[in-house]
Amino acid sequence: MKRLISSFFILQVIVSGAFAASAKEEERIIAKVTEAFKSKDAMLLNDLYCWEGVTKEERDETLKMDREILKSGKVEKVSIVKASEEDNKVYIHKGIKYKPNLKIIRNVEIKMVPTKSDEGTWIFPLGEKSGKLYIVLDRQVK
Repeated sequence: MKRLISSFFILQVIVSGAFAASAKEEERIIAKVTEAFKSKDAMLLNDLYCWEGVTKEERDETLKMDREILKSGKVEKVSIVKASEEDNKVYIHKGIKYKPNLKIIRNVEIKMVPTKSDEGTWIFPLGEKSGKLYIVLDRQVK
């Protein structure tokens, strides 16, 4: 019985530590994304990506797209929201199979200040690797 209680306690400490790390990681992601939009600095977002399995061309295209996104206006709110299982599905584009380079566990949602022409929200998928959250990109499935 003592062993069972001890094992339960250890498991509880490990699990609560994992959630604490994730909360800190969520705060880090929110702070970096907010800073990137305020300063219009795409390189701040660049540091948040998981680049595994991504070609140089795809990396360059992502940075180019980020520069455009950062020009899209002022941020009203940045938050972390749940992801759905649908986010992790393999898909085919122009005959090539793609899947996320990390399992998507959450999304960072960036709600922009509404303007007359746009009420946009940007969503970046997040995955976890070695206790850190990263923005997930698609990679080709071989």
